Amino acid sequence: MVQGIRNCCGGPCGRNFADTLDAGDLERRWNERLENVRVLEEQLAQRDAQRAIVLSSEDHQRLLAHGADLSRALDSAGASVETRKKILRLLIEEIVVDVVDDKVELVIHWHGGAHTRLSVKKKRVGQNRWATDADVVDLVRSLARQLPDKSMPRP
Repeated sequence: MVQGIRNCCGGPCGRNFADTLDAGDLERRWNERLENVRVLEEQLAQRDAQRAIVLSSEDHQRLLAHGADLSRALDSAGASVETRKKILRLLIEEIVVDVVDDKVELVIHWHGGAHTRLSVKKKRVGQNRWATDADVVDLVRSLARQLPDKSMPRP
């Protein structure tokens, strides 16, 4: 029976069941992988250090001046949707959303450390930009009772 297990578990390389449970081999492979992770982490740290850009005071002042006129950059006719998204992704670190009753509470965390709180009324089920206001529907119903169909306005 032991011979059958060895034959069954032997792989294409001829390894048998006893070889696959060798703790020394497993430990060696584990240590090799840990060493690979350490080397990759060092390479990543070096790469991040190389990416750090040091701005001159003149460049820093120009960047602040452009930031003060952010609405002009975002509203510019030449700015594409992709460009606007890229600018916002650079400025916003994260947005935290919390639904409270009939409101959506948002907290925008900016990369500079500032926070902006917004509160937006939550739309009800079936309410969207294509829905007609109830006042308009009531008006059309009252006109329909008073006027013939031919005199009703057409879209």
